[in-house]
Amino acid sequence: MKDRKSIKEMRDILKKRPKSKSKDVTVFTVELLMVADVSVKDRFMALYRKKDALGVLKTYFELIAFSVQDRFDSISELYPDTVVKIELSGIVIMNTTDDAPFCRDNIRKGYLQFDPALDDFAMWSLETEDLPPHDHAMWITDEILAHGRDTSTNGVSYIGMACTNGKVSIVEDYYTGRTGHIAAHELGHKYAFYF
Repeated sequence: MKDRKSIKEMRDILKKRPKSKSKDVTVFTVELLMVADVSVKDRFMALYRKKDALGVLKTYFELIAFSVQDRFDSISELYPDTVVKIELSGIVIMNTTDDAPFCRDNIRKGYLQFDPALDDFAMWSLETEDLPPHDHAMWITDEILAHGRDTSTNGVSYIGMACTNGKVSIVEDYYTGRTGHIAAHELGHKYAFYF
């Protein structure tokens, strides 16, 4: 069994690492587009007055993006010459199920089948012309993600396809800080391999 180190021990080790002599810092900027399907919109409409719901939803998505940024900031602890900036390029909120065929067409027995849904979302993000420019589109859903009946997955993305048509992910929303953690994890599948 490998000897495990505590977080405190790992931070102490990182602090003792020699600082880079280079003053050059590489900055990676990721323009993140967040997409809310109807399930998320409906939840916010039920929780808040209709006139306030969309504003609260947008603020919530900004907080998720902030949480993702917070997690990516820790990369600089391991790689002092690297900075990752997450910029929210836009928030798209679906008004009807027809606005999000990538969701509607992939619900089976009450579960969102994430394999075909991810492919459909990737195609939607490529074919939809009026989306804000972005490096990555992240679909946030209140649907339960599944592969068949297995619901153990709470986020999915293509691995290592940052600069390709596969620059999308799906995150199951938990309406807690966990959602930001899952979002950062899925985004990490795209970009962490550069470091």
